[in-house]
Amino acid sequence: MKKNLWLLACLIASMIFVSCGDDDDPVVPPSPEPEVDATMMYFINEGSWNVANSASFCSYNTKTNVASLLEEPTAKIGDTPQDMLIVGSKVYVACWGSKGLLIVDVAGEPTSRFVSLNEEVRYLAYKAPYLYISCYGGRILRYDTTNGDTRTLQTSGSNLEGVAILGDKLYACNSYSVDAAFNYTYLNTLITVDLNTFTEGEPITTVTNPNYIVALDGALYVVGFGNYGYAEPYEPYMLAKVDPVARTSTNMESASKLCVWNNKLLYAYSETDWTTYSTTTTFTLYNPASGRKASVSLDSKHLGNAIVYMMEEDPYSNDLYVGVTDNSNTGKIYRFSANTASLGSFSSEGINPSHAVFYKK
Repeated sequence: MKKNLWLLACLIASMIFVSCGDDDDPVVPPSPEPEVDATMMYFINEGSWNVANSASFCSYNTKTNVASLLEEPTAKIGDTPQDMLIVGSKVYVACWGSKGLLIVDVAGEPTSRFVSLNEEVRYLAYKAPYLYISCYGGRILRYDTTNGDTRTLQTSGSNLEGVAILGDKLYACNSYSVDAAFNYTYLNTLITVDLNTFTEGEPITTVTNPNYIVALDGALYVVGFGNYGYAEPYEPYMLAKVDPVARTSTNMESASKLCVWNNKLLYAYSETDWTTYSTTTTFTLYNPASGRKASVSLDSKHLGNAIVYMMEEDPYSNDLYVGVTDNSNTGKIYRFSANTASLGSFSSEGINPSHAVFYKK
């Protein structure tokens, strides 16, 4: 009898223990892995004039570090993609040889279409809702991104290159003119356009043969390609700071590429000795707030003698991407953190990687 009572007590105790255990420590199903937002980088390879069908449109997943060629957009990119810009989930590529815009929607699987503009389009700038496009022949196109309507402004310029918007004005690099006998004249002005009226204002004199331009901290920074030694005196590549209010241009030093990085101006100068075909590249970071500049070491082992063809900042991470080329073989893109630490490199999947944009998935 005592044994039976003892067994019964043990059974009741075990039931109480299990019940309490269930109440105090419920079984929780495992949580799914949290999704990590991926930033996608989309970039273009300009290709090479002597390599047929070498221009391409590519993507790079910054989460998985994988670069890939996007076949369908590439098939529509035509000859010489010149510049690119992203608005929302749409990437706009100015295709110079094909005289139009490649528009790639990257919200899901990339889909693309080509818009013919019948102009030798060059560089892009955006102020809602318009895309502004510089063209050879001195024209600025205003493309409405909401409905595709286009207006053309014939300026006093000749062949327009880089464009930038500061306030309610557009500034376009007026680079050179050429006559019927192929005699080149290198120009030195920025064409100005009032965006409210879409009319031309007074040009601003700056460096010879201006090609690249960025706006930063109320000023414009312009890289001029010089006169290539075709005239005396010889004028080298030169970076200038332009005050658009005072309408002054001040030379800084030689530069061949530039971008805004961490709210500072980063510029590179790739100088080639054409007797030995060796290149030396230096990087400089300019702080517009203090007016000070300092040399920057960016993987000198690989970039110190490379031709820098692209410099772009990821606005989500502040990482820097530097593309290099030899103009005939597949290029390479190097990645750096905001503190200049190297984050590796990857193939550009094509010749002459030149521009990139970024999209947060």
